[in-house]
Amino acid sequence: MNQKNKALLIICFVVILVGWGCRLVTPPAAESPTAQATLALQPSETAPATELPANQAPSPSPSQAITPSQTPTQAAPILAPLNGGLTISAIHMFSADSGWGIGSAGGASDRILKTADGGNSWREVTPPEPALAGSQPLTALGYFQDLETAWVIYYNHAAPGLPSQAVVWRTQDGGQSWQASQSLDLSGLVETFAPSHLQFIDAQTGWLLVHIGVGMNHDYVALYKTGDGGSTWSRLLDPDNEVQGCYKTSMLFTSAQEGWLTGTCNGVAAGVWLYRTGDGGTTWQVVQLPAPQSRPDLFTNFENGCGSDHPTFLDAQTGYIAVACERLGTDPRVTDYFLYSTRDGGKSWTPASYPGGALTFFDGQSGLALGKEIYTTQDGGKSWKKISTVTWDGSFDFADAKTGWAVARAGDQIALVRSDNGGQSWALLKPKIIP
Repeated sequence: MNQKNKALLIICFVVILVGWGCRLVTPPAAESPTAQATLALQPSETAPATELPANQAPSPSPSQAITPSQTPTQAAPILAPLNGGLTISAIHMFSADSGWGIGSAGGASDRILKTADGGNSWREVTPPEPALAGSQPLTALGYFQDLETAWVIYYNHAAPGLPSQAVVWRTQDGGQSWQASQSLDLSGLVETFAPSHLQFIDAQTGWLLVHIGVGMNHDYVALYKTGDGGSTWSRLLDPDNEVQGCYKTSMLFTSAQEGWLTGTCNGVAAGVWLYRTGDGGTTWQVVQLPAPQSRPDLFTNFENGCGSDHPTFLDAQTGYIAVACERLGTDPRVTDYFLYSTRDGGKSWTPASYPGGALTFFDGQSGLALGKEIYTTQDGGKSWKKISTVTWDGSFDFADAKTGWAVARAGDQIALVRSDNGGQSWALLKPKIIP
């Protein structure tokens, strides 16, 4: 493939990743919201903060002696510590005070961070990832199992070409030290390398989904699996397997064997793109969801473009999947949202109406639908009540039914916000780096 075609393919891949990945997340904004949380972002820095009181003092700085068991072989300096302002781009909290984040400053590469005061201040605990030549920023994808255990992989989001090698970092002491995996198997991959989902179900078993190319309504992915805590990874899926058609929106494993892949065909094919594995990701089977009684032709009429996203399982039996169906013949186009629930591990599914947005369930009854309009349910998704409207797009994370955070984006502006009343209102934070 010549350089011109390769460049066009990479551009196409980035456009698909941005455009399709956001279809299911953001429902239409209300014209006259009843309770609006407005986010006024400053273009040149993290949003000015309404400071929240810290509930406890920050933890002491970890040792600077990083001890990887197997360091990547690139002859390049590692990422230097951050200085100055801080922008949080991803957050995962385990309590109202403590959790992990990913952030950067001034367009620099992503760093791995920890907070002990609810997101106001952060300590850097970045693994010794080699920096790219020419100061190209690296993007981090992480899975945070608890306050001590985490896995992180880096990639070049701006130009997701195939790297010379790729490793997954692991810490078991809260980021004080990191160990690098053996290099991932990149043989036969020639176009792109963009990790999108990283998950572990215990300390040993995990999966990594990587987008490796696009073309003719195909989103080619590689799936890696580890059974030794991330030290070594085997590649399960290659470009010639059954799941390569259409864009993959999410991945979720509920056990060492059972897993789900959601996706969308962007209106090219009828039905809902949904696959399930029962052997740890080696083989995948199509899942046929029943159409709602009110829309019996929903999944057979080519005028409907349907996709699935946000798989959420409370246990091995109780789970939810969101489905969004765009009416392709309307102008402007109308999107209908449905929530599918299972009580038998996915053997059968029951549809219900749904306001749209990202799913968060706290138990079998209470949960949130999170978009520009925020809704709550107290009956397992059978009915929903709007509790607030915001003017930004957000990536949400809730530690419990009351305490949540969002990485809020409005255009090219970004800020970290927090709610202490279940999403009814949001306060701006001004994150800062501490020693």
